[in-house]
Amino acid sequence: MAILLTDDTAMWFWRWRASSGSQLSQFAPARLKAVPEGSPPPSDIVAACDYFRAPDEPVCALVARASDVRRTCDVSYRVFGGVLPAGSFVRLNEGVYVASPEYLALRMAARLTRIELLRLLYELCGCYVLNENDVRGFSGCQPITNLSRVSSFAKSASGMRGVREMRLLVVALPRGRPRLGRLTST
Repeated sequence: MAILLTDDTAMWFWRWRASSGSQLSQFAPARLKAVPEGSPPPSDIVAACDYFRAPDEPVCALVARASDVRRTCDVSYRVFGGVLPAGSFVRLNEGVYVASPEYLALRMAARLTRIELLRLLYELCGCYVLNENDVRGFSGCQPITNLSRVSSFAKSASGMRGVREMRLLVVALPRGRPRLGRLTST
């Protein structure tokens, strides 16, 4: 059974990858058109992301049906039974997928305030990631994605929750790589 990591866990993954200096472009989009039915045991889900997940926080996993949700404090399930836009997930390894930065932004747009979403977009498209282990609270890195990819993904996902909010903010963001100074001065 496939493990689809999403929301906060996906954000932790992308921050971890960016701050480690790894090549972010090495991940190819997975060819998932829908969330696979069924759910592996929670222990398998936790083990799949043990090296990058936030300590003491549940892992966020996407499942197709409410009946795939299992009661546990280690995994927080999100249910999505619709069609996934192309490029929604990238493959980490056999049977383990993580939300692409673009799909992550879309999913988070549905639950974040505009300011929180703006911060997320600045982080995903900028040259830094939030890092509690750094005295400054952030680390420099290559951009995780860019505004044109986020914008293109939003167009392909029309009708999904969060698309409208994301489109409004993408248009408002300056082109190029957002810098931390711009975010803190607004």
